[in-house]
Amino acid sequence: IRRQRQMCIRDRYHIMPLSMLNIGDIRHVNKIHGKDDTRHFLESLGFVAGTTVSVVSECDGNLIVNIKESRIALSKLLASKIFVS
Repeated sequence: IRRQRQMCIRDRYHIMPLSMLNIGDIRHVNKIHGKDDTRHFLESLGFVAGTTVSVVSECDGNLIVNIKESRIALSKLLASKIFVS
């Protein structure tokens, strides 16, 4: 049980791009990378630090995610700029 707890804690704080998540995964937005225009665009969609995001569907790396009670389709490129933990 102790080892499971350590693994769970380590996974909880592991930061990765949104594009790496599997269907059904739920994480929190940690940081947005990219140019100012890209960051402002994603922030206007609701991708701000601390917001919960979950992956609904994936097709060829493109994602449909739930964020702030909305479903949003993201290209693989945009999803790779959103880091979650």
